[in-house]
Amino acid sequence: MKKLILTLALGVLVCAPVVANANNAITTTDLYYSLQSMRDPNYQFWQGYVAGAANSYFNYTSVRLKCDFPQGVTVGQEVQITLNYLKNNAKIWELPPDTLIWLAMKEAFPCKVN
Repeated sequence: MKKLILTLALGVLVCAPVVANANNAITTTDLYYSLQSMRDPNYQFWQGYVAGAANSYFNYTSVRLKCDFPQGVTVGQEVQITLNYLKNNAKIWELPPDTLIWLAMKEAFPCKVN
């Protein structure tokens, strides 16, 4: 029984898709172009990536800097803010995508200390 469970668990791990590794790095270019269309096969991955990075920005700044942010910002709005920021700041695309998402959120939602 233990062998069966171990074999099944190993099979799941081996067959699971790998999103990024040293040979397949996540880039800002991928982020920007994949979010251009909901039909892109990677759209949901990048939508979740933006949501996670934006959420970490809001949580970090609200706890560390005591900032207030508007409630009810949707993932769609976060994606649009990110796309607009990337479109207007193409010269800094060499930065990691999560850094650029933080910069986009910082520009869109300046820190208002509570």
